[in-house]
This record gives sequence, C-alpha cells and structure tokens, in this order.
Amino acid sequence: MRANTLCSSERGQFQHGSVVTPGHEAAGVAAAAGAGTSTALGTPGVFYLMDFWGTCRSCAARADYGFSRDGGYAPYEVVRESVFFPAELPLDLATLLLDVWAPGAMPSAVPGWSISTRAPSP
Repeated sequence: MRANTLCSSERGQFQHGSVVTPGHEAAGVAAAAGAGTSTALGTPGVFYLMDFWGTCRSCAARADYGFSRDGGYAPYEVVRESVFFPAELPLDLATLLLDVWAPGAMPSAVPGWSISTRAPSP
C-alpha cells in the first residue's frame, strides 16, 4: 500500500477501534498476483472498497475492504483483480477519485479500464 484517503466514514474505527484494519480509499503497487490474473507485478493502481457486484452482498467470499475485511492502512492488501484499477496518476491523487465513484458506475467489466490523464480513444 502506498496511499490512502481518510474518509469520515472511518472516524468511528479510529476513535473506538475496529476488528479490521481500516482503509477503503487506497492505492498501491501490485506486489504479487494469483493464478489466472493479468495484472503485471509492479502495476500501480487503486482498489475500490466493494467487491460484490452481481452477487449477494452477504457472501462471505466478498468484501467491503476496510469494513468487513482488512483495508488499505495495512502494509499489504489482498484484493480481487476485478476491483483493482491501474492508475497513471500519482497514487495519492488517484485515491481521491475513489470517493466520487458509485458502485453502479464501476467499470469492472470493461477490459483495460484505468485511471489516466490521457483523453480516451475514439
């Protein structure tokens, strides 16, 4: 993990403690990859906190990173590739964009989607 944006929804975790490590607006660099993934080691990017699109939110295999599973204030974070987005911006700035995404607007099904300063191709 390299950067986090502090969110007011984490205030209670910092004031009263938490059973998981907070941090749901986080960025880092891919340090390892599981079998069948396509993210290259060393890829900088951000991860979105909710990992449950298209399935029941109560599924034990999915997560609200920083709330139901450890989040980005840990030294390392294991996330699904479907919620990791490569970033070409400085990571401390890229985390700020996580706060404006809505779960229904996440482009997790769009191959090659990334956070970039370049104009999109026609």
